[in-house]
Amino acid sequence: MLRQPPWTNQALVVYHGTLDTHTPSVLAGINLAKCDNDSDFGRGFYTTTNLKQARIFAKTAQKINGGRPGVVSFRLDRDALAALQSLWFVRGSADADDFWHVVESCRRFGTTNRAGNQWYDIAVGPVARWYQTRSVWSDYDQISFHTDKAVKILDNSEKGVI
Repeated sequence: MLRQPPWTNQALVVYHGTLDTHTPSVLAGINLAKCDNDSDFGRGFYTTTNLKQARIFAKTAQKINGGRPGVVSFRLDRDALAALQSLWFVRGSADADDFWHVVESCRRFGTTNRAGNQWYDIAVGPVARWYQTRSVWSDYDQISFHTDKAVKILDNSEKGVI
Protein backbone atom coordinates (compact mmCIF):
# COMPACT_ATOMS: atom_id res chain seq x y z
CA MET A 1 0.00 0.00 0.00
CA LEU A 2 1.32 3.44 -1.01
CA ARG A 3 1.55 5.94 1.78
CA GLN A 4 0.76 9.53 1.03
CA PRO A 5 3.36 11.99 2.30
CA PRO A 6 2.11 14.33 5.03
CA TRP A 7 0.39 17.54 4.00
CA THR A 8 2.87 20.42 3.88
CA ASN A 9 0.64 23.32 2.76
CA GLN A 10 2.56 23.31 -0.50
CA ALA A 11 2.02 25.90 -3.21
CA LEU A 12 -1.22 25.83 -5.18
CA VAL A 13 -0.56 25.61 -8.91
CA VAL A 14 -3.15 27.29 -11.13
CA TYR A 15 -3.29 27.77 -14.91
CA HIS A 16 -4.58 30.42 -17.29
CA GLY A 17 -5.48 29.42 -20.85
CA THR A 18 -4.89 32.15 -23.43
CA LEU A 19 -3.16 32.75 -26.77
CA ASP A 20 0.62 32.54 -27.01
CA THR A 21 0.72 36.18 -28.13
CA HIS A 22 -0.79 37.17 -24.77
CA THR A 23 1.54 35.14 -22.55
CA PRO A 24 4.30 37.81 -22.39
CA SER A 25 1.86 40.43 -21.06
CA VAL A 26 0.41 37.94 -18.53
CA LEU A 27 3.93 37.14 -17.34
CA ALA A 28 4.76 40.85 -17.09
CA GLY A 29 1.74 41.61 -14.91
CA ILE A 30 -2.02 41.22 -14.86
CA ASN A 31 -4.07 44.24 -15.93
CA LEU A 32 -7.62 43.95 -14.60
CA ALA A 33 -8.77 46.70 -16.97
CA LYS A 34 -8.25 44.26 -19.86
CA CYS A 35 -10.48 41.58 -18.29
CA ASP A 36 -14.04 40.88 -19.41
CA ASN A 37 -16.88 42.17 -17.25
CA ASP A 38 -19.47 39.50 -17.98
CA SER A 39 -17.75 36.35 -16.72
CA ASP A 40 -19.15 34.00 -14.05
CA PHE A 41 -17.84 36.08 -11.14
CA GLY A 42 -17.55 39.43 -12.93
CA ARG A 43 -14.51 41.33 -14.13
CA GLY A 44 -11.39 39.49 -13.10
CA PHE A 45 -8.46 37.33 -14.13
CA TYR A 46 -9.53 33.67 -14.28
CA THR A 47 -7.44 30.61 -13.49
CA THR A 48 -8.07 26.91 -12.89
CA THR A 49 -6.39 24.07 -11.03
CA ASN A 50 -7.10 21.84 -14.04
CA LEU A 51 -4.36 21.95 -16.70
CA LYS A 52 -6.54 20.10 -19.21
CA GLN A 53 -9.26 22.73 -18.76
CA ALA A 54 -6.75 25.57 -19.32
CA ARG A 55 -5.57 23.91 -22.53
CA ILE A 56 -9.16 23.55 -23.75
CA PHE A 57 -9.88 27.21 -22.99
CA ALA A 58 -6.69 28.21 -24.85
CA LYS A 59 -7.76 26.15 -27.88
CA THR A 60 -11.20 27.78 -27.76
CA ALA A 61 -9.52 31.21 -27.80
CA GLN A 62 -7.49 30.01 -30.81
CA LYS A 63 -10.65 28.99 -32.69
CA ILE A 64 -12.26 32.36 -32.03
CA ASN A 65 -9.24 34.64 -32.55
CA GLY A 66 -6.68 32.65 -34.51
CA GLY A 67 -3.07 32.34 -33.37
CA ARG A 68 -1.70 29.59 -31.18
CA PRO A 69 -2.90 28.48 -27.76
CA GLY A 70 -0.82 29.20 -24.68
CA VAL A 71 -1.06 28.34 -20.99
CA VAL A 72 0.57 30.23 -18.12
CA SER A 73 1.11 28.54 -14.75
CA PHE A 74 1.33 30.25 -11.36
CA ARG A 75 2.64 28.74 -8.09
CA LEU A 76 0.66 30.47 -5.35
CA ASP A 77 1.32 30.63 -1.63
CA ARG A 78 -1.77 29.25 0.14
CA ASP A 79 -1.24 31.45 3.19
CA ALA A 80 -1.21 34.56 0.99
CA LEU A 81 -4.49 33.42 -0.62
CA ALA A 82 -6.01 32.73 2.81
CA ALA A 83 -5.47 36.38 3.78
CA LEU A 84 -7.73 37.59 0.92
CA GLN A 85 -11.43 38.34 1.09
CA SER A 86 -12.94 35.42 -0.80
CA LEU A 87 -16.21 34.11 -2.12
CA TRP A 88 -16.47 30.30 -2.35
CA PHE A 89 -18.97 28.02 -4.08
CA VAL A 90 -18.69 24.25 -3.81
CA ARG A 91 -21.80 23.21 -5.70
CA GLY A 92 -23.06 24.25 -9.12
CA SER A 93 -26.14 22.05 -9.26
CA ALA A 94 -29.38 23.54 -10.56
CA ASP A 95 -30.63 24.07 -7.00
CA ALA A 96 -27.49 25.93 -5.80
CA ASP A 97 -29.39 29.22 -5.81
CA ASP A 98 -26.66 31.31 -4.19
CA PHE A 99 -24.14 30.30 -6.87
CA TRP A 100 -26.57 30.92 -9.73
CA HIS A 101 -27.69 34.26 -8.32
CA VAL A 102 -24.09 35.48 -8.34
CA VAL A 103 -23.36 34.08 -11.82
CA GLU A 104 -26.53 35.54 -13.32
CA SER A 105 -25.88 38.91 -11.68
CA CYS A 106 -22.25 39.01 -12.80
CA ARG A 107 -23.07 38.04 -16.38
CA ARG A 108 -25.85 40.62 -16.54
CA PHE A 109 -24.19 43.46 -14.60
CA GLY A 110 -20.49 42.54 -14.57
CA THR A 111 -20.01 42.74 -10.82
CA THR A 112 -19.12 40.60 -7.82
CA ASN A 113 -19.48 43.49 -5.45
CA ARG A 114 -20.93 43.44 -1.96
CA ALA A 115 -22.58 46.12 0.12
CA GLY A 116 -20.63 49.34 -0.14
CA ASN A 117 -19.52 48.49 -3.69
CA GLN A 118 -16.49 46.55 -2.41
CA TRP A 119 -15.14 43.69 -4.54
CA TYR A 120 -14.18 40.29 -3.22
CA ASP A 121 -10.47 39.74 -3.81
CA ILE A 122 -11.04 36.24 -5.22
CA ALA A 123 -13.98 34.02 -6.11
CA VAL A 124 -13.80 30.22 -6.35
CA GLY A 125 -16.26 27.72 -7.75
CA PRO A 126 -17.46 25.56 -10.62
CA VAL A 127 -17.59 26.85 -14.22
CA ALA A 128 -21.04 27.66 -15.55
CA ARG A 129 -21.95 26.76 -19.12
CA TRP A 130 -22.68 29.96 -21.03
CA TYR A 131 -25.60 28.81 -23.10
CA GLN A 132 -27.34 26.38 -20.77
CA THR A 133 -29.41 27.48 -17.83
CA ARG A 134 -28.07 26.31 -14.48
CA SER A 135 -25.55 23.84 -15.84
CA VAL A 136 -21.82 23.58 -15.04
CA TRP A 137 -18.91 21.91 -16.80
CA SER A 138 -18.13 18.63 -15.07
CA ASP A 139 -14.73 18.59 -13.32
CA TYR A 140 -13.98 22.23 -14.20
CA ASP A 141 -13.14 24.85 -11.58
CA GLN A 142 -12.21 28.50 -11.50
CA ILE A 143 -10.36 30.83 -9.20
CA SER A 144 -10.84 34.43 -10.29
CA PHE A 145 -8.80 37.41 -9.07
CA HIS A 146 -10.71 40.70 -8.86
CA THR A 147 -8.61 43.27 -6.98
CA ASP A 148 -5.13 44.71 -7.19
CA LYS A 149 -4.37 43.04 -3.85
CA ALA A 150 -5.26 39.62 -5.32
CA VAL A 151 -3.46 40.24 -8.61
CA LYS A 152 -0.30 41.17 -6.69
CA ILE A 153 -0.15 37.55 -5.44
CA LEU A 154 -0.24 36.32 -9.07
CA ASP A 155 2.30 38.91 -10.23
CA ASN A 156 4.72 38.03 -7.41
CA SER A 157 4.39 34.27 -7.87
CA GLU A 158 6.64 31.86 -9.72
CA LYS A 159 5.26 31.75 -13.30
CA GLY A 160 5.87 29.64 -16.36
CA VAL A 161 4.58 28.95 -19.86
CA ILE A 162 3.41 25.43 -20.61
